[in-house]
Amino acid sequence: MRLDCKVSKAFAGGFSVRIINTIMRRRLRFVAIVAVLTLFFAVYEFSDRFNGDFCDKNDDECNRPSSSRPTVLQHHHDVDVAVVKNDEDGDEPVKVIITFTNAAGKEDFQNKFAVTIGSLMKFSSRKVVLYILGDSVSQGIANNIIDREVLDQSKIEVKSLEIEKLAKDMEAVIRPMQEQFSYKPGAYYSHALFFMSISMHRILHDINRIIMLDADLKFTDDIVKLYRIFDNFQKENVLGIAREAQPVYRHTFWAYRQSHPGTRVGEPPPDGLTGFNSGVLLLDLDKMRQSELYNKLLTGESIKKISQEFGFKGHLGDQDFFTLIGMKHEELIYILPCQWNRQLCQWWRNNGYADVFDLYFKCEMDIKIYHGNCNTPIP
Repeated sequence: MRLDCKVSKAFAGGFSVRIINTIMRRRLRFVAIVAVLTLFFAVYEFSDRFNGDFCDKNDDECNRPSSSRPTVLQHHHDVDVAVVKNDEDGDEPVKVIITFTNAAGKEDFQNKFAVTIGSLMKFSSRKVVLYILGDSVSQGIANNIIDREVLDQSKIEVKSLEIEKLAKDMEAVIRPMQEQFSYKPGAYYSHALFFMSISMHRILHDINRIIMLDADLKFTDDIVKLYRIFDNFQKENVLGIAREAQPVYRHTFWAYRQSHPGTRVGEPPPDGLTGFNSGVLLLDLDKMRQSELYNKLLTGESIKKISQEFGFKGHLGDQDFFTLIGMKHEELIYILPCQWNRQLCQWWRNNGYADVFDLYFKCEMDIKIYHGNCNTPIP
């Protein structure tokens, strides 16, 4: 009888071990699938912004452009109409910065830049002071495109920013960001370009406000209307950015969401902390300089602490930083309406999130800027 009992217990114990092992193997496979999907999207999404920084410039893969960025009405739904105050700044030029680098031999990338500049200037009712952030060869290409696309040259003033000097000056800020929000080490100056927005208030000392744009946009309305949204910022808002139009951060914060049922993190608009897309940025440089909280968040120690709190390891550069601080300090962010950064990429619709995709993607507004992120054709 005792022998039968021991055999039964041994059998039950072995059976339990086999069940546990099976469950653990399935869970490990699921985690591996999540990791692979995240890495694949990182390469797909980030390559467009860097346009070849991670591979040989003659490789066809390097010719794929890049990236995504964010939207908001302060504590309003995206279906609301943005309230724009009266024009109080007269005919002050609109200051714009565009990152345009590694453009040599990239005809598709150059064409996207041409559409961005051509459409911007077509509708602008004011002079534009345009800063080109890129290598010297790309800056030359940009000047040629501007000469061709802008019929009235008196409406635009072009200035260049030196990458190498800026990257070195900002290394103390940018290095921790690279470690936390990049998916591949190396190529320091190339990486640094896409973290400049975070510390632009320490670079452009004599400028109060500036709009930062990706090079894959198409305007359908006056950029002056976008510039006036600065006047809608609340006291603590230091920047304006649109929500990410895909469930990118629903995916990236998967582990946090699993351990925090009911969290707003990664949830869709209008009430969720959706995350942001940095294709269109309104940077109030004065407020960024004056905000003690914002500048405290730029330290490596602060970034590490918040990242650990949310179990977050990013791969999309500055928009990961803005998303992360937005999870913790919503008051710093003014959410641009989706009409000012209508992202067109639908990668996640076909990669595991079809059931919730449209909750993030829909934008029931009159579109002012189309964003052809992840190489999506623009109407």
